Amino acid sequence: MRKLRRVLAVIFWLLVMQLLSIIFKDTLIFAGPLDIVRSLAGLITQADFLLAVLATSWRILFGFILATVLAGLLAIAAMRSTAWEDFFAPLISVFKAVPVVSFILIILIYFGAASSSWIVVCIVTLPSLYESLLQGMRMSDPALVEMAEVFAVPFKRRLSKLYLPSAVSYFSAGASSAIGFAWKAGIATEVFGIVQCSLGERFYEAKIYLETADLFAYTTIIVMLSWLFSKILQACLRKMTQRYALGTQSAASQDMPEDEVNGQESAASSYYQTKFSESGAAVPASRTTENKEAAYLQVVNITKRYGDVVALENFNHTFSDHSRSFVLGPSGCGKTTLLRLLLGLEEPSSGEILGRKTAKAGAVFQEARLLPHLTARENILFVAPHLPETEIQEAFVQLGLTGDLDKAVATFSGGMKDRVAIARLLLSDRYFLLMDEPFRSLDSETKVRTSAFIKRHLHGRPFILVSHQEEDGALMQIEEKILFRPNPDSSRQTLPRMT
Repeated sequence: MRKLRRVLAVIFWLLVMQLLSIIFKDTLIFAGPLDIVRSLAGLITQADFLLAVLATSWRILFGFILATVLAGLLAIAAMRSTAWEDFFAPLISVFKAVPVVSFILIILIYFGAASSSWIVVCIVTLPSLYESLLQGMRMSDPALVEMAEVFAVPFKRRLSKLYLPSAVSYFSAGASSAIGFAWKAGIATEVFGIVQCSLGERFYEAKIYLETADLFAYTTIIVMLSWLFSKILQACLRKMTQRYALGTQSAASQDMPEDEVNGQESAASSYYQTKFSESGAAVPASRTTENKEAAYLQVVNITKRYGDVVALENFNHTFSDHSRSFVLGPSGCGKTTLLRLLLGLEEPSSGEILGRKTAKAGAVFQEARLLPHLTARENILFVAPHLPETEIQEAFVQLGLTGDLDKAVATFSGGMKDRVAIARLLLSDRYFLLMDEPFRSLDSETKVRTSAFIKRHLHGRPFILVSHQEEDGALMQIEEKILFRPNPDSSRQTLPRMT
């Protein structure tokens, strides 16, 4: 219905234009739709006209592509360091504030007419493209950003798998408006500079010779070309948006960097070879070679407040190497707060935590925190890119996820997502393993299967399990228990005690 209304609106205004042309009776004063059509019919038969269309389109497209590339590079640099963002800020502000005509005249003086249009297009569209990309990357899901930080995912991989996919929708909005502005600025530059073999030159000639019908015809052509470019751009961006929203069925190994693929087997085998320490516990080889001293996390008299609410108060405990600890308590008593402090995602209000820098802690969060546009395999490889295919397949068989490796996790149930998150942690190079309610979405049979998988893949690494169900600790055969009990006063929590 809405499309029909728009079509009727277009027909109405065309009739108004035709009526005005009849009233004025002179195409020199006003050209109606029929006059414009006749002019267009004559123009499209001219070979030099088609060359002008192609030349103008290429200049504007080249300037827009160049602006997109530059905007991407600047946004990536700004995303990596706020110092770069501050460095670029004055330049972007100037580009936004200076009138387009000023840029046109300056570029014509310094670079001449031939190169002026694509340079102007690049300059005037750069700010909106840069800001939309940067804003989009900054709007990445904070929970996923935290997950990437915990697993120490390199910036390059975060960029390709997390930040840029999040920026697609924002960039789409910015680019759609920028492409229209690019055509306006590009044509204006060609008119000012009388650029040879361009629509701007023909536009200028039509004005000089008072060929009103041709002037309207060129305007129509420019509007149609701008609309066509905008639709093509929107179609491309829409496909990208759908890919990142719905997930992809391709295997991550197909788009891994070549150097990562080549080093996959050797790096993975180095990690998964285990040897026994003096205590008899099986420890990943990479851990024993990288750290000669035993790992630990020592909590020293920490207190954590959120405004008037005291989540933890004067808590002391040492989580030693190869230990297994069970933190038990009802919801809202500070268990998750403790894990966030151990992971370095938050800092205590007072007290300190020793050993965080060398512990290489990783976690299964209360939410699965999987990248929704990736497959299960790709989510594993996001944190462990050198993992051999056999390790991943074996893990998914043990977890009861056979056949789900190359399915988008956006289609998974809550329990399936949780098992993928558990596999992601245990197959990664993290040493201190923290799990927050890992069995919350699993039925009894799946819980037993998953607990067996966890115990099989600990390899002697220290393990902290957080849950509100005491049976989870028994299932994991953990003897050290830390009880969290809430205080009736909602603004305070009692001290946890160890049993």
